[in-house]
Amino acid sequence: MASNKKTSSNSRYRRANAAGRKRLMPRKGRRRRSRRRKGWSEGKIFLAFLAVIAVIGIFGFVHFGRLADPAKTRDLNEEVLALQGTLEEYADREGILEYTPYLLAIMQVESGGRGEDVMQSSESLGLSRNSLDRDTSISQGCRYFATLLKMADQKECDLMSVIQAYNFGPGYLDYVEEHGGKHSAALAEEYAGRRSSWTRTRYLNPIAIARNGGWRYSFGNMFYADLVRQYLIL
Repeated sequence: MASNKKTSSNSRYRRANAAGRKRLMPRKGRRRRSRRRKGWSEGKIFLAFLAVIAVIGIFGFVHFGRLADPAKTRDLNEEVLALQGTLEEYADREGILEYTPYLLAIMQVESGGRGEDVMQSSESLGLSRNSLDRDTSISQGCRYFATLLKMADQKECDLMSVIQAYNFGPGYLDYVEEHGGKHSAALAEEYAGRRSSWTRTRYLNPIAIARNGGWRYSFGNMFYADLVRQYLIL
């Protein structure tokens, strides 16, 4: 009888162990599937994150790039063309290499590539005119233009506003923002008039003569964007 009881007890023990193993195996399977689902979920989240970053990057490029209309230069003199390599080097440092045609046109208007302060950028540093050497003038001119581009991008102003602001100063971008975000000759004239208390001065430039008989307001040059544009093919 004792032997039968022992055999019966061992049989129950083996059945219990077998049942326990059957119960445990599905749980392990569930844990493996859970880990696989978790890994897949994390992978999807990571891919979604990369997609968002890509979209933001593309949007940021396009949004800033909208200012950079394709352009070529025309009618630049030899002095300006001789400085193109130097200007490109500094423009590249500021991340605005694609704006080289606009910067060359600005140099043409500012100095024709002659003298030291060829970009007339000393005043953007609060210095007196013609107080920078050539390389520093080009470097500061590129840096100033890059700053204006960033401001215009934030204010959703167009590129011609940036070019006019190179002459008027960054306050012009605030004015353009308040009036629709797009530069116009009329807007530049009104801004110069307000800043000069409507004081006129004689200005016998062909563009001014054709437009109003040859005058401008005494603040900056309200024709500046048009002066630069004449050296660009847009």
